[in-house]
Amino acid sequence: MKSYSHTIKLFLVFFISTIIIFVRGRTAFLYPNLFVEDGYFFSYMLNNHTIDQIGFMYAGYRSIVPNIVIYLSLFSPFLPLSPYLMALFCLFNSAAAFTLFGLRRFRYFIENDDVRLIICLIMVLLPTGDYVLQSNTVYSIWNSFFVLLLLIMLPVSSSKLATIFQTIISLLIIFSHAMVLIIVPFCIYFLFKRPTLRDKIYHATLIAGVGLYMLTSVEPIKSETSFAPMNLGFGVQLVFERVFFEGIFGNILRIELNQHTLYLAMAIGIMIGLSLVGLIYRWRTYLPKSVLEQFFMIGFLIVGMTMMPTISRNLLLQRESLLFDPWSANRYFYVQQLLLILVVLQLGYYRFIKSQILLGSITIKRMAVTTTAIIGLLWIGYLNYKHRPTFFNPPEQSGREVIYFLSSLDKHLHDPAKAAQPIKLDRGVWSITYTGYDSSQKK
Repeated sequence: MKSYSHTIKLFLVFFISTIIIFVRGRTAFLYPNLFVEDGYFFSYMLNNHTIDQIGFMYAGYRSIVPNIVIYLSLFSPFLPLSPYLMALFCLFNSAAAFTLFGLRRFRYFIENDDVRLIICLIMVLLPTGDYVLQSNTVYSIWNSFFVLLLLIMLPVSSSKLATIFQTIISLLIIFSHAMVLIIVPFCIYFLFKRPTLRDKIYHATLIAGVGLYMLTSVEPIKSETSFAPMNLGFGVQLVFERVFFEGIFGNILRIELNQHTLYLAMAIGIMIGLSLVGLIYRWRTYLPKSVLEQFFMIGFLIVGMTMMPTISRNLLLQRESLLFDPWSANRYFYVQQLLLILVVLQLGYYRFIKSQILLGSITIKRMAVTTTAIIGLLWIGYLNYKHRPTFFNPPEQSGREVIYFLSSLDKHLHDPAKAAQPIKLDRGVWSITYTGYDSSQKK
């Protein structure tokens, strides 16, 4: 009965997460605008709708899962429905990423199921990232990558079927994200450390998958790669400012501080980072070995995942926009911020259960929990109030334009003589174009 009870709670958290993501960025789901790469991928697949195009490469790498989703969405009998199917996939993908830590298998880190579900809800309530990361099919790879990182941190399931399913999901994510090389050191570590044959096979398969993906699906843009000391130093600044500071205080406050005093956000981020390391060391006796191991992995990932795009994309050239533009490259710091939040919440939980407060009366315990909850909810409410207008409220008109254009194109495709329509929705670099249109029929 307890097993069913947890399953029901898990589905309830998944449902609540879906509602929260939808409500916060509702315009993006009600009026999908095929923003940035989604428009380019959609346009490409619209003109090259054959099964081999699932292997389509863009910006130096191949993203299998987004390619498959966009390819399948174009089988919709009504073309304007395709962007909605893409947005629906993103919605469920995001909700699954935020709910994953609630699975029973994550008792490996926190035994209390309810605590893990609460952590899931806190993470989805925090306005991390922006609407593009929650509703854009191409950018959905970042939530998927977060799922992959969580999966490799714990032993595989004792169920053969669950292990096969996890392996398939992991390989699909690997073949969708150019940053997967960063998981190889952990896979090698677990390949030798974890005793079960099933774990060894899983991690060996992932290593082989990463190798195959890097050989066949990644073409480094050498002209952008830079190991210059100034660029590496800027990467360190981004770790403290865009991950540690922004992960706790949000993007808006970071930009406001930068406009007032340039390095103040970075300085506070350094204090947050050093304080976390100090607290983890001081409270290490309270933490299970599995959690300490996870914290070490997350520390490596936070630094590594920030330095990789800094080097490969030479982010120093985008310094001004990265420090002052709220929309600049948020995707490069999103997963690290989620991992940071996970560390803070787990560390807080383990310290709290060892606290002297819990040795007092029930009234004191309730007051401590209630006070912490109220402060936390007020902070989450404030962050949502500050961030939703900027990061989760895309212009409705751009979505309406996409739907109108696709409706017109759909009519043309079904009856060219009745409705000759423009072949292009002009949005600059991200224009949506149907090249199969016969311009001789245009009136």
